[in-house]
Amino acid sequence: MAKKRKPADPLNDLLEAAKPETLINLAAHLSGFSPEIRRECFDYLKKHVKLTTEQKIRSEGEIAMALWWELCPDLEELDTYGGGDDATVEHVAGPSRIFSKNLPANKLMRGFAGSCSTK
Repeated sequence: MAKKRKPADPLNDLLEAAKPETLINLAAHLSGFSPEIRRECFDYLKKHVKLTTEQKIRSEGEIAMALWWELCPDLEELDTYGGGDDATVEHVAGPSRIFSKNLPANKLMRGFAGSCSTK
């Protein structure tokens, strides 16, 4: 019996046809929408691209900052209201653990400064 072929994914077809510059622009455009998408791009590329030591250090710092910006709205809410619902607390807890685990080991924050507030 012949194997059933998965239907072709139209998005994959377009990605395969795209020029590298187009894919770079797409990734830059999408990563500008949310810190979570930006962090996912860094995570993916770190696994699939050979990086120099400097690029590794910088990408770790960028991942940490993306995590921070993901947490900011919820942290501000928790701070403003003195707590929050279980979903907000859990949303903050996961990235916070990643952030606190990686930050001291790599001294990622050197050269990065800021707070959640854009006031």
